Amino acid sequence: MKNKLKRGERINPSTVFLAASTLLVHATFAQPVALTNGVSNLAITNQAARLKLPKSLSLTYGAFDFHPSLKTAILYDDNIQFSKRNPKSAVISQVAPEIQVVGGDRQSLYKNIERYTGWDQNGSMSLWTLRLDLDKLTPSWWVIMPAEEWPGKFLLLDYNPRWQNFSQHTGNNSVDQFLTFNAVLPMSKFVVGFQQIYTDQKEVFLEARTRSEVRQVKSQLDAGYRLSDKLSADSVWTREENAYPDTGSLVGYTEWKGSLSLNLQALPKLYVSFVSAGGMDQVEYDQNQQFVQLGGRARYSLTELFEVDASLGGEYRQFDTRHAAVLNPYFNLNAVYKPWDRVSLRLGAKRQSYAALYQKSYYTSTGVFLDLRQSFTERFSLQGYLDYDYIDYMNTQNGPASKSLVPGDYYTLKISANYSLLKHMTSRLFYQFIGSGISVNQDVIRDNQVGLQLTLDF
Repeated sequence: MKNKLKRGERINPSTVFLAASTLLVHATFAQPVALTNGVSNLAITNQAARLKLPKSLSLTYGAFDFHPSLKTAILYDDNIQFSKRNPKSAVISQVAPEIQVVGGDRQSLYKNIERYTGWDQNGSMSLWTLRLDLDKLTPSWWVIMPAEEWPGKFLLLDYNPRWQNFSQHTGNNSVDQFLTFNAVLPMSKFVVGFQQIYTDQKEVFLEARTRSEVRQVKSQLDAGYRLSDKLSADSVWTREENAYPDTGSLVGYTEWKGSLSLNLQALPKLYVSFVSAGGMDQVEYDQNQQFVQLGGRARYSLTELFEVDASLGGEYRQFDTRHAAVLNPYFNLNAVYKPWDRVSLRLGAKRQSYAALYQKSYYTSTGVFLDLRQSFTERFSLQGYLDYDYIDYMNTQNGPASKSLVPGDYYTLKISANYSLLKHMTSRLFYQFIGSGISVNQDVIRDNQVGLQLTLDF
């Protein structure tokens, strides 16, 4: 931001949550794919969840800004398939060009992002604030804000291919594709948006102990309406498709889901929501499932130093395989605390169920994570990230519930040092450790990765 916020300065709480996600979600490391529990353990991943700001090279045509970039990385992985019996190592090189287009009321959009993302008095931006969670650029987030604070119509388009080559085991070479489109159209009291995400990449699945092509397509239509100064409603309709074209051991599915939320500003800094949702998972091999979800959500901000976003509810799921229906709780917690300038601490916990990973299975992932960031100067920052996930499977064949698939647990430690070499060039030195078998009697597997990434960004 060009004018740094001061302690105690009053800010809009809903904008704070937008900013918290901008600062802290998926900022430095490759993250798990959202629709599975696989871990993408390579240096360069889909960077579409990022908004480049106009402090860089000005490439403008009419109502559109163009932001090109080029990323290169090299890393060593001592267990590329996360295998216990036959670990294989390789040096992996990656090249990823990218083009991002921002159009419409981009200045209003930039203003909302800049104000809370770490700009100093000279207009420089801290390295640890370069990412944007696209979920926070949807009507579901804008609608809780007063309509006079909404931006004008805007769109964001990002395309990012990635070439990765293995020094050994070259059958793992791949050309990956990442495409994101996000558009929002605000009106007087009504705001509508559309989001399209496409990814096709080769990555490791910890549970399956294999590297597989993963193809994911998500289409989302989102609308919100301001009923009064403190009350709003929004609805989200999504279609998410998951496919694994080059393996027969993983089961793909397509999820259709609709949700309705009522949001109330209970206190000046507290928003609460009632959320209902339902849908169907079309699973391969005639293993379709239907589900209903009911829950609540709370978002609270105590100045810019502390924010909490939490949701809790239950899911009732039925199976076409005639297995008995199940009722499972779900929850999600994100807490952000900034005790000092340039220091940020994020703590989270989550529990979510998935339609399939293997044939005749349904599984639940429960995990916690801790993310610590320290920006020493405008050029240099460090990050540490630790998470733990417990995976519990259920056999969905007809009959009583059974645990024929062994539960598993996985943990990840990531350390990254980021340094700005030149005005448009950033370097990142990172180490990642992945392991399994802490609390579950299963194979103990380890994987170490170390690498260097360079980014030329305009």
